[in-house]
Amino acid sequence: MTGGVSARRTALTLPALLLVGCTHMAKARECRDLARTVNRALDQVEAGAGQDQPAALRKTAARYATLAKDIKRQRPTRNAELGKTVDELSSLFNQTAAALRDLADATQSKQTAQSDRARGRVENLARSERTEAERVDSLCRAP
Repeated sequence: MTGGVSARRTALTLPALLLVGCTHMAKARECRDLARTVNRALDQVEAGAGQDQPAALRKTAARYATLAKDIKRQRPTRNAELGKTVDELSSLFNQTAAALRDLADATQSKQTAQSDRARGRVENLARSERTEAERVDSLCRAP
């Protein structure tokens, strides 16, 4: 009888362990795909960094808007907290795109006060993006 109980426990425990392992692997894959998407887009953003010409700012804004859509589409589904954090990061990327478009418009029309406000918004959003990205990284590293 003891052998039968032990065999049943093993039979019940093994699928549970496999499920946990598969869930962890799926989460790791979601995180890896998300990191690849974000890093690729931010590499393109960095390549154009420091250019204050309206056309360059609009191009960077478009990259941020595309990135927001891309990560929203890739939103992790296996971890609700991670999914929520990705939603917040996507929202920040959309806000950054809008702020960059505002900066481009203000720069083009030579409106210094509006340009300064828009630049300040971009800088504040960049700090918020870093915070959310760190949260995503932390959630992805958690077991």
